[in-house]
Amino acid sequence: MAGDWSTKLHYRHLSSHPGDEFIERTGRRRIGYTREDFTLGVAWEPLPGATVYGEGGVGIHDGAGRKDAVYFQFGAQNGDDDPGITVQGALLVPLARPGQQFRLALEFHTGCVLIGESSEFNENYLALILAWDF
Repeated sequence: MAGDWSTKLHYRHLSSHPGDEFIERTGRRRIGYTREDFTLGVAWEPLPGATVYGEGGVGIHDGAGRKDAVYFQFGAQNGDDDPGITVQGALLVPLARPGQQFRLALEFHTGCVLIGESSEFNENYLALILAWDF
């Protein structure tokens, strides 16, 4: 409902996961990242379906030795009842240089146009993607 406020207060734990072990086999270095923080967020709905939000957090543990003690993010979003669906399946072929790969993908999308200026329109598409990720 327009004019409503929402808040959140939570503890967050981020860490690298077993997928990093797979990444190591591709020749890349494992990150081994961990971070814990307390986060406070506020959101306001000035118009029906539109939300403005902000969130900040204070780190209480950072296992990667970085100095990211405080973070902040903000934004706005349209809470359209039909946000759309995008699904992509891909075949990844590693190349000689670590981290580079050829990608053959098939992508399907239905719903809102992904370009912001045309967000009042819907579209459906099926795309064949040939890419070189480097």
